[in-house]
Order: sequence, then C-alpha cells, then structure tokens
Amino acid sequence: MRFVIRAMSVLFLAAPVALAVGSTAQAQRPPGSASHRPWSTDGGEVMRAPWPGSDATRSRLSHPGDARQDGGQANHLPPARENMELVGKLELSQPFGNVLPGQIADVTVHKNAAYAMSWSPKDNPGDTACKRGGFFSVDISNPAAPVQKAFVPALRATYHGEGAHATTINTPEFTGDLLAVNNEPCGPQGVGGFDLYDVSDPARPVALVLGTGDRSPDGSVVQDPDAVPNSNHSIFVWQDGPRAYAVTVDNLELHDVDIFDITNPRSPKFIAEHDLVELFPQIVQNSAYGDGLFQHDMVVKRIDGRMTMLSSYWDAGYVQLDVTDPRRPKYITDTDFPDVDPLVKLTPPGAPEGNAHQAEYSSDNQFVLAADEDFETSRVLFEISDGPKARTSVAGEFPFSLPIRALPDGKLNGPTVYGGYGCSADNQIPPAATAFAGTTFAPGEEKIVVIQRGPFGDPSHTEPACRFDEKMQNAADKGYDGVLIGDPHVGDEASDGAFCGPGNPRAIPGLCITHRAMHDIFDDPPGFALPYPPGHGPELGRLGARVSATTPFDGWGYAHLYDARTSALIDDYAIAEATDARLASGFGDLSIHEFATDPETNLAYSAYYAGGLRVLRFSRAGGLQETGKFIDEGGSNFWGVEHHTDKDGNRLIVGSDRDYGLYIVKYTGPGAVLAKPPAPAAPRPTPPLPTPVATPPVAVPTKAVPAKAVPSSSFGFGSLRRVTVRSRRAGVTITVPGAGEARGTLKVRKGRRTIALGTATGTATRAGKLRLTFRLSKAAEASLRRAVAARRARRTGGVLRVSFTRTGGAEHTRNRTVSIAMTRGR
Repeated sequence: MRFVIRAMSVLFLAAPVALAVGSTAQAQRPPGSASHRPWSTDGGEVMRAPWPGSDATRSRLSHPGDARQDGGQANHLPPARENMELVGKLELSQPFGNVLPGQIADVTVHKNAAYAMSWSPKDNPGDTACKRGGFFSVDISNPAAPVQKAFVPALRATYHGEGAHATTINTPEFTGDLLAVNNEPCGPQGVGGFDLYDVSDPARPVALVLGTGDRSPDGSVVQDPDAVPNSNHSIFVWQDGPRAYAVTVDNLELHDVDIFDITNPRSPKFIAEHDLVELFPQIVQNSAYGDGLFQHDMVVKRIDGRMTMLSSYWDAGYVQLDVTDPRRPKYITDTDFPDVDPLVKLTPPGAPEGNAHQAEYSSDNQFVLAADEDFETSRVLFEISDGPKARTSVAGEFPFSLPIRALPDGKLNGPTVYGGYGCSADNQIPPAATAFAGTTFAPGEEKIVVIQRGPFGDPSHTEPACRFDEKMQNAADKGYDGVLIGDPHVGDEASDGAFCGPGNPRAIPGLCITHRAMHDIFDDPPGFALPYPPGHGPELGRLGARVSATTPFDGWGYAHLYDARTSALIDDYAIAEATDARLASGFGDLSIHEFATDPETNLAYSAYYAGGLRVLRFSRAGGLQETGKFIDEGGSNFWGVEHHTDKDGNRLIVGSDRDYGLYIVKYTGPGAVLAKPPAPAAPRPTPPLPTPVATPPVAVPTKAVPAKAVPSSSFGFGSLRRVTVRSRRAGVTITVPGAGEARGTLKVRKGRRTIALGTATGTATRAGKLRLTFRLSKAAEASLRRAVAARRARRTGGVLRVSFTRTGGAEHTRNRTVSIAMTRGR
C-alpha cells in the first residue's frame, strides 16, 4: 500500500509537497500518488442493489460478531469458511488497550514466532504524529492459543508497515535469528531507513541498529552522516556465502533499489542503489494504465546457482534480476501487462490498472505468483460539454470524496463557476446561490465550483496552501454539489496533469483536472510559468461551461500466474466480488494484497483485505483455482499472510487483520499439507468382482464447421531503436500486414513518469511500410529539449506506443523502447 504511506509521510514534512503528490489520471500518475483511503480500511457507502440471491436487508451485510474486529461497521463481506478451519486468533491490544482501525500492518513468521507490524493511525484527530509505531512479538508454538510476548516501539513519530522479514543468518560477525523492519515517518520528527533486531529470543528482541539507511543524494552511495535516512517502504534479507545483504525500497529517489551489506548487522554498509528503468529500459514496454514506474516490493532466492531478485515494479510489471553481485545486477526477464484488461470489460477497452505490488516464487521455482494491488475501482470519463473549448480531458476522482457513482444518475454534470484557491484563509468561494442566481438547471444537474490547487508561487496569494479536503469542505459549506480542482502552474505544459491527493472523507463529489482544462472551462488562456504573472485568470466568480463526468467500473486488484523462466502469463484470478460493480464501495477493500507460497506444494495463500484469506491451487494446465476461503464473523481485513507448520506437521496460514490482530487458520481442501493420520487397521479380504464385458463405442458422425478466419493485425517495428525530432516533427516507419488504421503516441521519460510528446495516425491501403509522423507542441518540444540537454549523449529515453487495426481484424498494440534525439533545421 505504498501510495498511502508515501502520501501520509510527506504530508507531515511540508504542506506544499503533500498537496503536490497525488493520484494522476491516465498516463501521468506519479509514484507518490495516494490511490487509497488512508483514514479507513473500508468504504462508507451501502450497496444499492441487493446482494445476489438475497433480499434488500441482507444486502447491507450487517452481521453479529466481534464488533471490535471491524470497527462495528456494516461495510464488509459476509462470513465464509470453505475448506478452512479457524485454529486460533489474538487481538493485539496491548500495551494500548485497544486496536485502532487499520493499525495492524504486515506479518512475518519465523520458527515459532510471528512478528506483526503496528502501523500509523493516530489516537486523536489533533495528534501531529502517530504513537503506535512498532512491532508485536507473538509465540505461536501453540497455534490454538497464541500469546503476545513483547511489543517493541519504533523510533519517535515512525512506524513499520510493509515487507518485514525474519530469518536466520550465520556470518563471521553474527549468528542468530534476525528481524528486519522498514521505517516510515508519520510526523515531523520521524525517520526513515530500517531497523535490525536479534530475535533469537522472541520474547526479548535486542536492537542491533536503529534508523540506518540511505543518507546520500539520488544516484550516490556516499553517505551524509547528518542527513535523515530516506523513508523506506519494504525490506528483504538474504545470505550468500559468508555475506548477508538487505534490499530496501527507497520512497524518495528514482534510484529506489537500495542494497546494504549487513554481514555485521550492527554496522550495515550502503553498497549500491539502482534505478531499474535507467538500467533496463526494456521493462517499460507494455506497461499498465498509469505508467507509475517504481519498486514496491521484492524477494531474493537462490535459483540455478545465482541469487535472483524478483522485484514488483508497479506499472512496469514483475522484474527478475541476477544480484549475485549486488553492485552490478543483471537483467533476466520481466512480465508485460496486456493491452486489454482480461477480467473486467472496460468501455472503451483499455489496459489493466497494473500496480505490481508483491510476488513470490513457487516452491520449485517454476512459477511466479503475483499480486496487483488496486483500490481505484473506476476510471473517470470527463468532458467540457459546451462552450468554445468543448472536449474530453483527463481527470481523476479523489479517493476520499463522495463517489460519483453514488449520485442518483451516476453522473456529475452541470454549470460551473470559478472559486479561486478555495482555502479557509482567503474565503474566495462565492456562495452557490449567488453565483448561479440567473442560471437554469436541467434535471439531474449539479452546481459545480472550479478551484485551483495551492497557492504555490502566486505573488497575488501569499497565504499558505491548503489541503484538498479543506477546499472541498469549503465548497460544500457554500452550497455546491461538486468540486473540480485544477492543477497549478508547474513550469511547463508538458508537466501538466490531473493530480488527486489524500484527505479526510468529504460528502461531496470531487475531481482533479489539468490546469489547461481548468482554463478551457472558462475560455481563458492558460499559463504554466512560475511565478504566476500578476492578475492571471480566470476571474473570481466567472461562470464557465457545463461539464460532465462519469466513472465506469474497472474492478479491484487481482492475481496473476506467470512462467518464472519466460515471464509468460499463464492465468489471471480475482475473487468474484472484485469484478462486481455493485461492490465497488461499501464492502471494504476487495483487492488482493499479497501472496505466501507453500514451501512444498503448488498452493498459494493470499491476503485479500475484506475478501479474507484465500487459497489457490496452480498449474500450467489448470491455471489459478480457488480452493479455500475464510472471512470471519463481523468481517475481515487481511493485510499480511505467511505459512507455518505446527509440531504435528499441519500447514497453517498466519494472517494479520488490520483491525484486530493475528489469525491462524488451517486449510483442509485439495492438496492440503496435513498431519498424517494413524495407520488404519488392515481391511478384511473381499472376493474379486467379475470382469465387465467391454462394449464397443458407437461412432457418431459429425460435420466439421470451419472457423471464420480473422485477419491478423500483427505489425513490426523492424530495427527501430532511435527517433529523431526535427522542427517539432518525428517520423517512424512500421511494417503492417495489410490495409488498416494505425495510431501512435511518442512518450519521453521524465523522472518516474512517461509523458506524451505527440501523437500520430496513419492509414494503410495494403501490406508493407507505413509512415507515422508525430507533431510536437512548443511546450512538448521545450520539455524534450531540457531532457536531452541533461544527458551527456544528447539523447534521452522514451517509449513508442503504436496500435494497428487491420480491416476486419482486432486491434494490436505494441510498445518499443527508443532513444529520442533532437536536431535543428527543417
């Protein structure tokens, strides 16, 4: 859940930065986006359509049970137990006396101990930092009665969250059980980096090092001893010969794969940091919707004699690297996301959300079990409906606002008025009754105010920037039914985007839109330069065009099965509830979070948030098949999952419920690893049965029906590796199989994002070569020129994305990683 954590961490560091990060619509979402509600583990809307096969009252899913476990709310799925037995559970309420919603994070299990992380909720709304960061140590030697042995607090204003790892290492400097935990700040005095503990005695963890990590500039391993370590999202430990290593996720840098030598865990040494997009640009090909490119999680395992890292690299997919020499990783293979979402029918068709979140190898290293975490259950279709600048535009929906699908007609539409920055300090928003005094509203239309993010760099408004939720509440208080928040000036148009950030729940629909769209609504010339010029519009209270926005359902995050050798996709899987649009909100988070694979068999155990714990069998022939399910009375909210074998040989599943604590469950379905039963008594002999007489089969004549051939749309790039831009134009040639239509987008890499430079279309009348010419705007050319100038080779990296639809055939899309150069002249 990196989006939430990063957004919350930055929120306390500097208000302008906190308001700058967010969820970006379509191909411009940055890695710091907040795509999930950080204040609650569940949605707040009751499903309007009845649950399949139930009555309307039942559809509210209000169940008796342990009210503390799910906050006493009705927004979860019904209880379920299929091939699963509850062995034991423990509420992790000490030393605080209770468990706050969302407090419990990841869990790691080693030997007879489970270590559950305590995350970031605040005890009181006015607190400036969390106070419950740390980890619980739990004795699970008797799984039916787990016992908390210790709680170890994190450093001040700091918490542990995802990717904790407990293991045994044996080096010349240390022998024993080691627990590694990440650090993320939750207040002004918080730190990053990681902690290492000796947990050879789980009841008495001993700190070996606290708050160590990357204190260097991006791209360097030269440490500044006075710097605060960078926020760290996850950590994994491995040993290779006499040396031990830890790899972490750096939340703040492009070089986000940080590697430390922890052979002496009391004195880790920072030895390498890597930007996988820079090292291996091929991983960007066939990336997912959003193009967020960053590491989220990783594991390392010895496979075929080499230390192999499996990195979950968000929209780039799952990447395998040889890290036998951690300073010089080598590319092995990586996965691709398809052009069209395989599980949810999107209109118009589009790529899956992606979000490669976590993955593990199967016990025999033949498969990769991968989990895409996705909380954005819709895609925004936004348009300026009338006026001289009527058009469609990218937009995003704030995750804490009232969902547009909750409106009676499922649409936010109506006339607009400009309300300035919308902060409490400036009180600029005009009352809706005054602004629309002479406006006629059609049935179903809303009163919509357009306000701007910030203020940042505006000499006319020197007051502090305010939060998104503050702007929305001020709009609601002034009588508006909907809010559009435009991006501020960001220096150039190429960096313009629709950025949605975090906030507390607001009972008003809200969208983030681009800066250009904000101006186009009012037919006002946009500007992007910093600082703002004096008197830059639109004028306060100016009426604008009508707008319209819908949010078609695109599902929750789901799982994949890949061939570990080739990264070829074998199968996809989602729980049934995750593809049901009626459950898009109001029933908890229905995305997969992570996998734990069985150490002996082809079974995978998954934590599925409100979907509970799920067990999947997998194979090449059968793909992914669900064979077990557990959701407790009162609902579940599972984050972490691990396997554990008890003294009798039963394989158990250990899960961390975010709102309660620890669960231990036994899977009893097909393929379960269970204690061997006592040998049965010898059976009595029985007489043999007579041999049946074989009956010859009867042949049934059939008539073959030839399948109708569909023309192939497959095309080729040939040897294309470089694109040259001259006079704001760039030409590329593809080879097509026949007549058809082609369209393409040329993108340049800017930091962790890929930004569109220009588009092109072309029509082929026959098989052969087809030329596509991309035209760049002045702003795009200027942005590219800066990117090229910063490179010693005078060219920069980019992606060419082309789709071709042959006449009578289906669309085929390919990506090609290219270098982009610029020349002068005509």
